[in-house]
Parts: sequence; C-alpha cells; structure tokens
Amino acid sequence: MGSPMTIPYVGRCIGSGEPAREGSVEGTDDSETGVCVACSGRFNLRSGVIVEHETATEDEREALSE
Repeated sequence: MGSPMTIPYVGRCIGSGEPAREGSVEGTDDSETGVCVACSGRFNLRSGVIVEHETATEDEREALSE
C-alpha cells in the first residue's frame, strides 16, 4: 500500500454532519453509529448524519472493507 494519508486538523472533522459510509451503519433506531467518510472513525448518528467530532486517531479508524 502507499504512504498513510494525512488528514488536516481544522478543529473538527470535515466528515461531521455528513452521512455515514455506505454499509457502515450499526445499531437500533434509538442508537445508531456509522463510519465517517473523512476520517474512518465510528461515531453516533443524529438524524441520519455523523455527529460533530474530532478527527479519529489512526488506532481508532476502521479499515475499508471491499
């Protein structure tokens, strides 16, 4: 694989407020989580989008599944 991708720090992840990565939503209607399309961290969903969050650290990121 290539070199690791660097995600710039802007105070919050640019994936905040965006829909979760397709196929990554888990949980119930009362409590759902999904993987952020920008930083690959798993976060709570609110009204179908990822809550505001800081960029996930490398060890918190979920691998892309094929």
